[in-house]
Amino acid sequence: MKRVFLKKDFIIKLVLLSLVFLLIFPVLYFILWVLFIIGYVFLFRKNKVTYKNSLSNSVDIVLSPVNGKVTEIHTDKQGHQFIKVVAPVIGPFGLYLPYSSEVVGSQKITGKKLWRGTKLLKLQDSAEHYLVEFQNKLGHKTAIESYTCVVGGKPDIWMRAGDKGRASACFGFMPFGGSVIIRLPEQSDIQVKENEKIKAGFSILAGIKG
Repeated sequence: MKRVFLKKDFIIKLVLLSLVFLLIFPVLYFILWVLFIIGYVFLFRKNKVTYKNSLSNSVDIVLSPVNGKVTEIHTDKQGHQFIKVVAPVIGPFGLYLPYSSEVVGSQKITGKKLWRGTKLLKLQDSAEHYLVEFQNKLGHKTAIESYTCVVGGKPDIWMRAGDKGRASACFGFMPFGGSVIIRLPEQSDIQVKENEKIKAGFSILAGIKG
């Protein structure tokens, strides 16, 4: 089992909440705590990502970096294409490489937390999120923005600029889900539709032309 540690501020809040339960519900405290531990082990267990080797070795497709549901597909005035995926509160919570690539940029932006239902057009650079940019050997670039949800945890990204990985390799973690926006490479042919459920490392988001 892979242990994933929560952020310090989340642990402090959890301890304070536990003390409140101990004072108000001394008889139920033990039962509640046992249920929490069981839920924690279930939610944060190591999840197997199912994918075909042929997909993970391909250089002309973009795989989904997260489990969830496609809620928006958008093209801006400059022609950049974006796909927003909402990751559920109940895991798995991993973030995975969209293709075999190298991290060419990584930035943590602080700000207000947003509900995962917030529209893509309303998401701003000032909102709390983690931006990671990848580039494969053919020069195609994909950016992944992981937004912190009000009822979620802060994304934890362990890959940094210069790190390389194979498609579907885990590069981060989003406790209790949130919003993930994928900026596709130029001239991508989108293969998913809004309201479609997708799986990390398995569902093809887009084909890369040329």
